Amino acid sequence: MKKAKATFLTAITGAPTILGAMPGYFLGTLSPVMLALSLSFASGAMLYVVFGELLPEAILMWKSKAPAFAMLAGLLVGVIILFV
Repeated sequence: MKKAKATFLTAITGAPTILGAMPGYFLGTLSPVMLALSLSFASGAMLYVVFGELLPEAILMWKSKAPAFAMLAGLLVGVIILFV
């Protein structure tokens, strides 16, 4: 594949990110409640990607439960950082 075509396809696949970021920015600047709702929606989407897509693939790739334990350890560390 030529570099120009690869660059164009990469830009096209990144366009929805920009389209989603614009409403998130405008909603987030309206009020603290809207900011919290926007951030919670974004974090929920990321959790869906991690738990629904990445974690099952990692478990199949490593043929063990090590990725699941690593994910739980990471979540635990994040919670500790939040509350300490």
